[in-house]
Amino acid sequence: MSKGTLLLVSLALVLSSCRTTAASNSNEKIIDESLTDVDLFKPGAFPVTEHEYDSGPLSDGDVLQESHFKDVKTDVRGRIFLPVGKGAFPLVVFLHGNHPTCGVPTGEGNPRLDRGAEFTTTGLCPPGSIEVPSYRGYDESARLLASWGYVVASINANRGITGGTGLDAYDSHLVYARGNLVLRHIEELARWSNDGTNPSLKAEGIDLKGKSILPRLASWGIPGVERGCGRRLTSTALERLLRNGRRVFRD
Repeated sequence: MSKGTLLLVSLALVLSSCRTTAASNSNEKIIDESLTDVDLFKPGAFPVTEHEYDSGPLSDGDVLQESHFKDVKTDVRGRIFLPVGKGAFPLVVFLHGNHPTCGVPTGEGNPRLDRGAEFTTTGLCPPGSIEVPSYRGYDESARLLASWGYVVASINANRGITGGTGLDAYDSHLVYARGNLVLRHIEELARWSNDGTNPSLKAEGIDLKGKSILPRLASWGIPGVERGCGRRLTSTALERLLRNGRRVFRD
């Protein structure tokens, strides 16, 4: 794989965090003035296409490392938003929060009642329930980013992780598993971008070759909203996993 830098760009979409840190110097400029006349909340110049991708259920020891999860499947599943044009484009990754994975429809125009986590361990919801599509909550932001020239992947973390609980102190809330899942998505998207296809992912036959900047992981941003600071915990888990030798890209 060619050398380079993977840039995961998080624009001003992070709507919450655990704490706010004041600038050390009130006179310090924190805004790129070249962008002050650009309305980033209006669509950019690129038309956008969007596609689902799905590996199918996997027994992935790199994501769920504990032996007692040997019968629980995960997957590499999400939605990708692509600028129409010649790449390469930077990549933005969205990861949703930790919520129920099964919900009961309550009628047209009414909110869905999300209250079960059966999908997490079985990949199925009870009769009368549907899988909660938490990863689709970023569609509007993802389309906007893609129109400004970013490849955007919104990860569906429901299977095996969301709403689940670990059985030991190391990862009792599956935060490291969420970090591992993010790395697995980046790994598979990198293979897809490098080769143009990825037999592991079913995605309507679209070609990602050269579309995204994916040779090496240098930095990341995970936009999202999460009570309990789950986004920050997942970012910390990613940092520790990389520091401890977790490989993002296979040779």
